[in-house]
Amino acid sequence: MSFGLPLLSSRKKSSNNGPLENFMEYFHSLEGTEDFPLNLSVASLNELEDSAENEEELIFYLLEDIIFTSLYATFYEELFLALRDNGPVAISLIEEFSHTSEERDQKIALQTEDHLNFVQRGGICEGCQSCENHNDVFDLVEPWENRNFDFFVALYLGM
Repeated sequence: MSFGLPLLSSRKKSSNNGPLENFMEYFHSLEGTEDFPLNLSVASLNELEDSAENEEELIFYLLEDIIFTSLYATFYEELFLALRDNGPVAISLIEEFSHTSEERDQKIALQTEDHLNFVQRGGICEGCQSCENHNDVFDLVEPWENRNFDFFVALYLGM
């Protein structure tokens, strides 16, 4: 099954590349460097392994980082969509996004905690401020209950 990445990299290079093509060119240009996302992920995983006292703590750190990163990515996705749809005010949108980083970090931390509790309780929540979004993490419940370490490592590296 192909996800289109080889097609993007094999296209004739043109000065009229769109944002996706420019992004993919940049992404591929990092291969072999320590800034390549997979290399950064592996380094981050090694740091987590070094800081965890045991495998149980490590899998918890992985779960927490997976949820946190996913939530953070959602905010960036919303920013990119807003930029796409509102080009003339892009600079002010970026400035606003930058100025609200502390508030956003607090919101993400609270949602991460709510989702962690949901997953750790086997998909049960007695009511929290993030209930409406628990479906986004429901697929983590079974691997968490089975302590599927390989699942969480692969997901962590993939994110």
